[in-house]
Amino acid sequence: IVSEEEGGDGQRSDVIASAVVVIRQIIQRDPSKYSKSMLRLLRLLNKTSVSEARCAIVWIIGEYRQYISEYAPDALRICAKTFIKESDEVKMQILNLAVKVYLSNSLKTGKLFKYILDLCKYDLNYDLRDRARLIRSVFFQKKSKKKKETASGVGSTREESEASKALRTSMQEMFFASKQIP
Repeated sequence: IVSEEEGGDGQRSDVIASAVVVIRQIIQRDPSKYSKSMLRLLRLLNKTSVSEARCAIVWIIGEYRQYISEYAPDALRICAKTFIKESDEVKMQILNLAVKVYLSNSLKTGKLFKYILDLCKYDLNYDLRDRARLIRSVFFQKKSKKKKETASGVGSTREESEASKALRTSMQEMFFASKQIP
């Protein structure tokens, strides 16, 4: 697999990005055969600073997390540490990874998911902020709002919880939907 040394030039960065994108396309054909390659790419995440390569690696981890399920939360933790320094495209993929990992195992990754959402909340990119705000509103409703509605008799918590479950189910279907190979 590809490796990068300190002080690489622009041409080397292009080669790294292209190689990772080609590896992604190979993995897409039959992901079940390439779990070891996915782990190697996960290790490459710490070594490369090329945004196209990092974006492709984070996408692979999110898309095929079921093949490397024990490593996906750790990949999210690694991405959270460098989130502020990442390009906008990589940040968007990290947010997608956070949603997918959270939906897969909310007990293990709940705090990390909220941390990623907090980082997105104060980001300069408005697309990222808006997406994070939408995701936060879907997964975490304000408790004071629920208490006010219940006390005033305006809304039924049973109806809200059923609506929340339905919304969460549709989010899972949307994020976990199988995609065609490009």
